[in-house]
Amino acid sequence: MKRTMKTSRPLGSLVLAYLALTASQAVAQVTVHYNDGDLFLGFRATEGTGSDQDYLVDIGQPDQFVNAPSGGTILITNPSSTDLSTVFGADWYTRIDPNTGRNAVLWALVGGRIFAGGVDTVDNTLYSSNPSDAQGTTFDGNLSTPNCPTCIIQADGSANSYASFQPGGPNSGGISYQTWNPYNEGTPAMTLTFDRILPSSTPGLPSQLLGRLTLMDNGTVLFTAGPIAQSAFSRKTHGAAGTFDIPLPVTGNVGIECRIGPTYQMIINFATTVTAQSASVTSGTGMVSSFTGSGTSQITVNLTGVTDQQRITITLHAVNDGTHMGDVPISMGVLIGDVNGNGAVSAADVALTKSQVGGTVGAGNFREDVNVNGTISSTDVALVKSDVGHALPP
Repeated sequence: MKRTMKTSRPLGSLVLAYLALTASQAVAQVTVHYNDGDLFLGFRATEGTGSDQDYLVDIGQPDQFVNAPSGGTILITNPSSTDLSTVFGADWYTRIDPNTGRNAVLWALVGGRIFAGGVDTVDNTLYSSNPSDAQGTTFDGNLSTPNCPTCIIQADGSANSYASFQPGGPNSGGISYQTWNPYNEGTPAMTLTFDRILPSSTPGLPSQLLGRLTLMDNGTVLFTAGPIAQSAFSRKTHGAAGTFDIPLPVTGNVGIECRIGPTYQMIINFATTVTAQSASVTSGTGMVSSFTGSGTSQITVNLTGVTDQQRITITLHAVNDGTHMGDVPISMGVLIGDVNGNGAVSAADVALTKSQVGGTVGAGNFREDVNVNGTISSTDVALVKSDVGHALPP
């Protein structure tokens, strides 16, 4: 099963319903217990403080997430900010691993259930690609932390620890949870998806997307139910060379459109047929001239008046996937001349464009055809040169 990370926003037309699972406060330590099917929030570090320990939080059964009303939110308050600081350092949310230059603390939501007697029901679903009740067994019977009655700190080298199921761990099998090829984890500021696989799912088919997860810097996690885009692209036609797409990730860093405007076309794909009421620019400069595709699995949004050096977000309103209805935002960075997509126009972009002058425009070099006329020439080089020094705003 192969999945990619996706994300969605709170469903705007409905009142947010915050449901606290467990108050995070100083309490007497208790013996923790695991129930078949419980979900875990797992935290681990790649370097420095806490690199040899995990933080595992039992957040209970998945039913409340599966049955969350359209637009509903659930605030998971079990994780203790005190515990996170104790294990990973006070800077756990922003800590950088000097060996990689990336965040040192990673987190994920994981879970699975043993199917008693082979019963294949909707209630008995998987929430990971590597489900095992062994992790729950290892959790069960430990003493909780003083700050959270459903949280434990465990050695990451112990059998069936959270880290052991992550890439490189003895139980990972080369894969992990959620995205399943190969990572489910995100950095603290990254939004993750939450989804499930029905036991009878045909291999290769997408799982059911339930919503998104956002980790706050105080350790709480916000789940938002709603329809989620599967993928998105910025599409332009390069003369006789054909049409080429720039991926717009629906989670994490934005995709950067380096080709000239002011018109752009965004393609948003869903796993199933959806309907959408309207589309609008909700952040940045530009406007929606038209949108099509309601009633299909692909929505096309045409934009005009889009300016350079910005992050622009379009929102599909009242998207209905048959389970949830709400707004779906898609963001794009616009930085003309940034042919290498690193967020800044520099001499490197000029050199890259020069190296492609006279070449046939194709999948490997279409970004260097900045003026989208189907050829890469000195005109494209001049366009990139004129934008050297420009950068995508934070």
